Amino acid sequence: MSYRPYIELVKAFIPTIVMVGLTSYTWKMCDLYEKKYGYKRPIFKILSGFPLYLLFLSIHFYELTRSEKSLKRLKHMRLSRKC
Repeated sequence: MSYRPYIELVKAFIPTIVMVGLTSYTWKMCDLYEKKYGYKRPIFKILSGFPLYLLFLSIHFYELTRSEKSLKRLKHMRLSRKC
């Protein structure tokens, strides 16, 4: 049994895991700040979620372009076989 697909899967999710950890750490710091000073700043929580959202968007667009390239390659291979 080859572990290569599992290794690739873990490597693909490392940026997501890091961003989730960073976002939750920021939210925890905002909560501690709110408790200590009684001053609410939800803007930091909202802004800290954007990098995670942008990461998911970039992964999605990367997968789209990769699948389009592979589709073009497959179509080219199919057309070249018919000749």
